[in-house]
Amino acid sequence: MTLRDLYTLDLNLLTVFDAIYQQRSITRAAQLMGISQPAMSNALGRLRRHCGDPLFTKSHLGVTPTPAGHRFADHVRMALESLREGWRHVVAQQEAPGELKVSCADCLQPLFLDSTLGCLAKGWQVNFYQPARRAAFDELLTGRLDLLLDIDQVVPSGYPIRRIPLFIDVYVFAHGTALEEPPRTLEAYLRQPQIQVSTRRGGLSPGDLSPVDLQLGLMGLRRTIGVRVQSALAARLMLDQHPLGATLPARMAKVLGLRSAALPLARSVECPVALYACADSPCAQRLEGLAEALAEKLLALA
Repeated sequence: MTLRDLYTLDLNLLTVFDAIYQQRSITRAAQLMGISQPAMSNALGRLRRHCGDPLFTKSHLGVTPTPAGHRFADHVRMALESLREGWRHVVAQQEAPGELKVSCADCLQPLFLDSTLGCLAKGWQVNFYQPARRAAFDELLTGRLDLLLDIDQVVPSGYPIRRIPLFIDVYVFAHGTALEEPPRTLEAYLRQPQIQVSTRRGGLSPGDLSPVDLQLGLMGLRRTIGVRVQSALAARLMLDQHPLGATLPARMAKVLGLRSAALPLARSVECPVALYACADSPCAQRLEGLAEALAEKLLALA
């Protein structure tokens, strides 16, 4: 084939050839490309005349590639893949700045923003909001949410969501200046009125309980919740004004500038943290860099 022959070749015929080669059937190839079988047969006829080879012969299962067809297939597949890769780069460069929708605790949003800005192109807008925990994976799947920073949990079966574990924290009893001493015994801890931080209007449902509450529940015990708020920053202000406490991950207590003490339990309660993104989202391509930068900042708080 000369350069002139290539100029006169309809490149759409290469996608026709690739579809037939993969499907080994003109009918299935036509269905795959969304055209009629006569149109597919006509396109194959044009390519045959251009190549001077039948490319495929009829068989009892559909069509079988000729030796020339087999040799041609490797080059066609590489050419199409090269075009697709080039197209992805062109589209990525032409994309207008977008919006990054992130869910994480409000007190961690400044750290998240510091980590995120270095991984985004100029002009991007970051929007923080907090969906209900049970709905977070669905929002990742539908594109209403791009990134989720939350307790490490099992991704529902069939959800194409990438999960990157960041670190394992532990829960502590946190308090402000209004409370002179933290509870030293389990009985005192259970009696101490606490602030519960939850984005849910009615507080945490049984399916959303923290690992601490789950462990206490196994022993038939429960904390005394005096106040429920949706914002960790609001809880921070209240803890300096009222003799209340809060059970929080240690690094969250550190970010909030609270005093902290180990929980009066037989063993520490872990809080594994992970970063999530839909595998099909453009953010998933940057997830490794975001996770590394975010983990570095959070681990520095230890």
